[in-house]
Amino acid sequence: MLRHGIRKEIAALSGIASLLFLLSGHKKTAKNLGLLALLLRVWPGQKRDYFGKTVVITGGSRGLGFAMAKRYAKEGAQVVLLARDGEELDRAWELVKKQYPYASVHTMVCDITQNHQVETTIDKIRHDFGRIDVLINNAGSITVGPISTLEKSDYKSSLKLHLFAVLELVRFAKPLLKGGQIVNISSVGGRIPVPHMSSYSVAKHALSALSEGLQAELEPEGIRVTTVYPGLMRTGSPIQALFKGNHEKEYAWFALSDNLPGLTVCAERASDIIFKGVQEGNAVVRFPKRTSIGIALHALMPETYASLNQLACRFLPNGDSTKRQSGAESRTWLERQLWYKPLLMVENRTRRSMNQSEKNHHSNGHRENGNSEKGHIEKSGADHN
Repeated sequence: MLRHGIRKEIAALSGIASLLFLLSGHKKTAKNLGLLALLLRVWPGQKRDYFGKTVVITGGSRGLGFAMAKRYAKEGAQVVLLARDGEELDRAWELVKKQYPYASVHTMVCDITQNHQVETTIDKIRHDFGRIDVLINNAGSITVGPISTLEKSDYKSSLKLHLFAVLELVRFAKPLLKGGQIVNISSVGGRIPVPHMSSYSVAKHALSALSEGLQAELEPEGIRVTTVYPGLMRTGSPIQALFKGNHEKEYAWFALSDNLPGLTVCAERASDIIFKGVQEGNAVVRFPKRTSIGIALHALMPETYASLNQLACRFLPNGDSTKRQSGAESRTWLERQLWYKPLLMVENRTRRSMNQSEKNHHSNGHRENGNSEKGHIEKSGADHN
């Protein structure tokens, strides 16, 4: 059976062909193609049921990972959250249980860049649940600044988290994933270059290549792989990012682009889109739709895209500091601006709802969570669906 995404693409092509045939006077052919397009659009696809299934989410204590945890908890899945900060995981557990009291939620402290911790955690999941039905590789980090301020260590740490950690986690988890799904959260920055986000974009491009390669090679083994390309989302994450160059001004443009309603997608909406795409078994999930414009422009008109990228760089701040500084340490200038107060209210509300804490924000931090020294099991849901 054709997966939902393929049917949508064939339906779109049939619709375009129908219109072209209609304009050229071939009404019968146009009608048949139009009916085919309609049939493909409305034909019910096979959707997976996640009730009682084991869903493992890295970086699940806050932001998009936390939003997806709530989405799968709502469906009755056994949700296992992995992150490095035990206290953050505790808060996430409490927030999910508060909203879904009967949800089966479990937390495990794990630094996914440390292979021995990953192996121990997967062994624990094998012992407790027997299998993994969905593995969501969501953990991420971002460093923002001009290329001139980025050092080799910035690229290495980004690749270590976004590429090699995912590769190792898939390797360890694969025996538990028979008939399951892997979801890799990339970024629109994993398809097109983004100024002042070079190390992040490089790592996400690498993850995208890995993920789409896994999709081709693992599907014959019964493991479906979905690569997700989100655009701008409101997850409350700017305080977690690291900044170089002119720290305050870099934070300003990044936070502005992260919090503008209409330009960004809220985390809850993003988790709904991802959930639906994964449930339908799609190979690629991309949103919002306007991101396709940038990707198409980059593919079809590379010189124009390059010129627009150069133009965008002219409006971004200059700075030469190679010091890493967290968003929590870099936000003073922006938050003092009167014109930003309405957006600051949006940002603060998003932070609270997405469990974004200002604790443990130090300029030497690279990843989404802190404190990898704690034990592995933090808390488990007492109520099992």
